[in-house]
Amino acid sequence: MIEPSLADRKPVPKKLGSKIVVLIDPFRCRQIYAESGLEADLLTWLIARPDVIEIREQFRVSYTDGGMLHHHYVDVVVTLSDGRRVAFFVKPASQAAKVGLDRLIRMISEAGDCKFHDYRILTELDVDSTTIANSERIVRCGRNFDRDALRLVRDHLRTSPSVVTPRLVAQQTGLGTRGSNALIAMLQSKDVTLVDKSAKITLDTRFNNFVGRSRS
Repeated sequence: MIEPSLADRKPVPKKLGSKIVVLIDPFRCRQIYAESGLEADLLTWLIARPDVIEIREQFRVSYTDGGMLHHHYVDVVVTLSDGRRVAFFVKPASQAAKVGLDRLIRMISEAGDCKFHDYRILTELDVDSTTIANSERIVRCGRNFDRDALRLVRDHLRTSPSVVTPRLVAQQTGLGTRGSNALIAMLQSKDVTLVDKSAKITLDTRFNNFVGRSRS
């Protein structure tokens, strides 16, 4: 079941002509709203990351500045597997230095009602296009919700070599595309990782198989 967004406010387009993008997070089983194409790309990257436990978009924080109470909606707040909470402020690189983000972050960290372990400004320069494309493919494969294929592929990996490829898994399991898609979706878990993290995912991309290693 897909849960509704956890956004603290109803999202609105960033500017005239833009539109809200609704993302389906198949791993946390919920909808996530993005207010721009840039946010959609970066949220997709976060959705695909195995170390991200929770994603909260448009997270409201309050802070005091000059004796007055102010409110701000942080673009994205994530909780990581190590327990750290990170606040992300998403801006195009051309605007990031012009909107007083550094001061805003300082005020939120010093006088805000929510505390985070880290505060980061994210622009399109922080995540490369290959990583975004790979994240989109991982999420797309996850949206198949093919639990049977995931189970069969995981079972197959228990006796597989330490390095596998989607093509070989598809052939060896007899699942075809279902098998390769399941393996790619498993990148969101810690069962498999890319041997070369900078490589674009293809049927012949090499994956580290940690399921097999755990049983060796």
